[in-house]
Amino acid sequence: MSKAKYIPEGGSSNRPPYFDGTDYYHWKGKIRLFLISQDNNIWEEYDRVEECKSAKELWDTLRIHHEGTSHVKEARIDMGKRKNDCAKNKPSRKFILQEDGRGREKGKLGVSSI
Repeated sequence: MSKAKYIPEGGSSNRPPYFDGTDYYHWKGKIRLFLISQDNNIWEEYDRVEECKSAKELWDTLRIHHEGTSHVKEARIDMGKRKNDCAKNKPSRKFILQEDGRGREKGKLGVSSI
């Protein structure tokens, strides 16, 4: 019996192409196609971080882009609080049942403040 040889890359969409240190330009094309198949917007992320010199710089760049700076976070929280306050003060509509004087109930839409 012969053992199957381990293939570092293959026709799998789950495994990226393996770079063995040779033929960089061929591998670059394959990895680009692989990444696009995973997420079409991946190159926008790449363009954002390609000039980073360290993993920390890369991480900080992505974090700030997706989460925002502390100033942006505070503004988002304030905006959320204002929306919540506006929703609390907005009148709501209720369906109100009333008798019509002959023992029958009739419904109408009313507005009430919460």
